Amino acid sequence: MRIFVVLLLSLVAALTPGRANAQGDWSGVDAFWRIHDVLVAGAEPTAAQWTALFATPGYALLEERERRGAALRRAFRLAYKPSLRDSLEAEGRTTSWIAMVLPHLAEVSRQRTAIDAFFQQVTATKTLDSGAVLAQAWLPAGTTANLAAPEVSWAVFRDARGYPRIVLDPLYVMRHGAAHELLGHELHHNYRNRIARPMKSFGSDLLPWALVNVEVEGIAGLVDKRPAIELDDAGLRKRYPDGSSGAEYFRAYPKVYADSPRWLRFADSMLVVIAATPDSAQRAAKGRHLHGALPDNGRAMGSWMSEAILATLGRERLLSVVGDAFGFWLAYDEAARRAPSQYPTLSPAALAVIREVRSKYAIP
Repeated sequence: MRIFVVLLLSLVAALTPGRANAQGDWSGVDAFWRIHDVLVAGAEPTAAQWTALFATPGYALLEERERRGAALRRAFRLAYKPSLRDSLEAEGRTTSWIAMVLPHLAEVSRQRTAIDAFFQQVTATKTLDSGAVLAQAWLPAGTTANLAAPEVSWAVFRDARGYPRIVLDPLYVMRHGAAHELLGHELHHNYRNRIARPMKSFGSDLLPWALVNVEVEGIAGLVDKRPAIELDDAGLRKRYPDGSSGAEYFRAYPKVYADSPRWLRFADSMLVVIAATPDSAQRAAKGRHLHGALPDNGRAMGSWMSEAILATLGRERLLSVVGDAFGFWLAYDEAARRAPSQYPTLSPAALAVIREVRSKYAIP
């Protein structure tokens, strides 16, 4: 695991300019500790301190893309302010995003010394862009060479994001069993989004979100999740040991992945229903249902579909639909029709809906 972390930190050094050339932008973590210390002391951070936190590049991006500001503010207060212990316990019994992040925040507090040491390790690391190499394997030729490397920011929030600026949680990275693959995955998102076919805003329409996420996460999943489907239980436990980031997720991944044909048939059936539903409000409701029903937002299913395209049509065909989410679904169906005994094909009605959504949102 230490080798993986060193490789990741090496790539971070390569991606981030200036004084941050060695460690990335750490301003979010510095601002976080100031908030943390005030709350642990039983006081309330000032409005200026909260503003300073969410003005740092990493937190600002999380707010812009996910509207996480209010949830993070509440999570920090619950996790660290002693007088809110009863509220902390009550929130922990829910299934909210805040409830999921609270154990991580508690561990961040306990691991402060280790996180500070991790920061020093980042500054001492040499450049090895292994994550970019992993990402490039599933991008059109020359993508990482022709585009500027993204900047990296660190922020305490839970995991990692491949937005225009890569955002990484320090504890999550420290404890990841294959950290170079983690960054490769996030870099794939970053580069993919920069070469993607332009789209109009989806607004509140979750049907295109569901279809697009299958491609976005499915192809990126080839960067870091392929080993999980190739290992037996013992191999999974060795690669993703207890206490490592995402251990439970990666250990459970093979079963979710193996169930992909069933979920693909479910998605097809939902698209058929949508095709037969003229009422726009009802169509929107069914799109929301599809978006929420696919396990892990279709990540494993998307990787399974990617492998089908790869095995049947070849690598170049798969890479040709990176950033073309609706083309990805059509390429999968093309692959399935060449090997229908292995892969369920999409029904004509489902394909019609996919083309309709593409026509509505894709910018020529």
